[in-house]
Amino acid sequence: MPKLLNKRSKSVSVSVEGKTLSLSNLDKVYFPEPEITKGELIHYYMETAPLIYLI
Repeated sequence: MPKLLNKRSKSVSVSVEGKTLSLSNLDKVYFPEPEITKGELIHYYMETAPLIYLI
């Protein structure tokens, strides 16, 4: 599992299972109410992924 993203970054490259992913526009708002950005959503998925894999 890659390191958690810095939620203030505008873009970042991460390595997942030997593959490099380029993540950009992390400050883009995906959900206006409450304001949730792409970076925050990715951060949430990265934190919850280990729990999801258990199911």
